[in-house]
Amino acid sequence: MKTKRITALLLIALLLTNFMACGSDEPETKPAHIETETDLVEVETEPEIEYEYPEYNHEGGEFRILNQVWEFGFYEAIDHESIRGEVLDDAIYNRNRNLEEQYNFKLVIGESHFDHIVTDIRKFVNASEDLYDTIVCSTTKIGPLVTEGSFYNMYDIDTLQLTGEWWNQSVLEEATLMGDSLFFLLGDLSLFTLESTWCLYFNESMMTDLNMEFPYDTVRENKWTFDILHTYLQGGTNLNGDADFTWNDNGNATYGLVSYYVFPHASIISAGELYIKQDESNSPYLALGSDRFYTLAGKIANICGTQGEYLSNAAGYTPIFMNGRALFMGGEIKATKELREMEDDFGIVPLPKLEESQEFYYSSIAKAAPLLSIPITNANAASDGILLDAMEFETYRDIVPIYYDISVSGKGLRNENSFEMLNIIRNTRIFDVGDAYGWTTTIQDKLRKSLDIGEMSAASIIASQKTQVEKLIQDTLAMIQKQ
Repeated sequence: MKTKRITALLLIALLLTNFMACGSDEPETKPAHIETETDLVEVETEPEIEYEYPEYNHEGGEFRILNQVWEFGFYEAIDHESIRGEVLDDAIYNRNRNLEEQYNFKLVIGESHFDHIVTDIRKFVNASEDLYDTIVCSTTKIGPLVTEGSFYNMYDIDTLQLTGEWWNQSVLEEATLMGDSLFFLLGDLSLFTLESTWCLYFNESMMTDLNMEFPYDTVRENKWTFDILHTYLQGGTNLNGDADFTWNDNGNATYGLVSYYVFPHASIISAGELYIKQDESNSPYLALGSDRFYTLAGKIANICGTQGEYLSNAAGYTPIFMNGRALFMGGEIKATKELREMEDDFGIVPLPKLEESQEFYYSSIAKAAPLLSIPITNANAASDGILLDAMEFETYRDIVPIYYDISVSGKGLRNENSFEMLNIIRNTRIFDVGDAYGWTTTIQDKLRKSLDIGEMSAASIIASQKTQVEKLIQDTLAMIQKQ
């Protein structure tokens, strides 16, 4: 059946999405949500979103979610105890209360710290205790739990409407092993997932002073590439009287780009060079090592290895950007909250493509991003699938647009161009399954740290790690097949 008419805030978001399509060169955003031009909503009429709410009564029982929490400033709340007077918080509260009434259940949220969640899940699963119905667990933590048989295969829960755009289809595709095994999903029930997506911020005030064009149109025209970015970085580099580009809190030098050692990895993903891909028989393999990859690695190393164009400063890259000492900053969407106090105007764009012919932009999801799984101890997985799917859908329909408008656009990003760019970034989130199973932990760490200091040693790193990655893949598949 059809849902109620869309809220005004969602309409704003959809209209801005349509704005992207109005130009002659629409930015490609297929990976996550937009499949064809017909998926774009017509501006003339207020749209309705189709969703099949199954007839179901939970008979007053609990729906229990174990939520991972951390201390790094991400928005993690899935529920609130009462109305708080904050638009986003209150929308989450109302979503939950409305669904509780519709399906006659009581939502119960448990919490487990990032450092302890694996132990906490193992404890109740190994005891065959039906303690939680759904768990929210970091990408980097979930792999061992999967191979231990802790979770349902999501394809076995037919009450989950997996083709819905409220489920990230890139993650669903990349995480499906052997054609029919899928143990976790990514949605935005925890806004942590959205906030952990990588992007580039740029200082609009500095660009104006430097007589530079803002890169928004370049993104729209599908021409936003590493070569174009490199040109911007060269223009933003200036010693301003300092002796060299060695970082000094009291110095005057400005940098093209400030970030930290994850930036090279996010750049690899933005070019569509996934570490792990699957062959025609649905077998995962290490995909790095093509000529295109080495071209990309060379460009990243050139940017990172050029003094002034790039500054890697894990301890303080955001303040450096806020203080007008860098033209660009590479980081996660959550940084918009820190940038609210920035005096200069700033904008946001996706990380670039390698070349214009690249089919889509791709936006890397940080490895800390939480995924959703259903514990094998859940005695009512099918009925709980109804509740989880409905919560995800209503998050997609109602909560994410409010996050855009209130938490990001209204207080952080400062113009409609950035609002539009944020839609592109969210719609092009992409996932590398090697992160979840730990297959690529070592090779990724070596590559990103090497490229971060401008070293072009990618070939030797790949050669040294290839056998180990392949063994880890086969070990994982063998454990899953035994379940």
